[in-house]
Amino acid sequence: MYLCRAIDSNGATVEFFFSRGRGLAAAKRFMRKALARHGRPERITIDGSQTNRMAITQCDAASRLQQAGKLITIRSSKYMNNIVEQDYRRIKHRIRSMLGFQVRNRSQYHTGWY
Repeated sequence: MYLCRAIDSNGATVEFFFSRGRGLAAAKRFMRKALARHGRPERITIDGSQTNRMAITQCDAASRLQQAGKLITIRSSKYMNNIVEQDYRRIKHRIRSMLGFQVRNRSQYHTGWY
């Protein structure tokens, strides 16, 4: 499972989306959902993912056909994206602890008790 999140300039979560994969279809679904609920932003900061860049470009082109407007500015910087990445660390830690046995030897050890 992958978590896609959109945050505002203050770091508050604006939109989130869980998907099984990180493909273009999932990224476009997230972008359409975020744009429909919150409108078009002036700029978006992303990680280095080319898939995210393509999804933003395609969804922005589709939304500009419906209403006149400027292009969304896409910024790609690991430092600007750091707010999201730091928060992911807590989420990943929490999810991993709920996944059960990560290593096969541990599962065999624990099943031996029962």
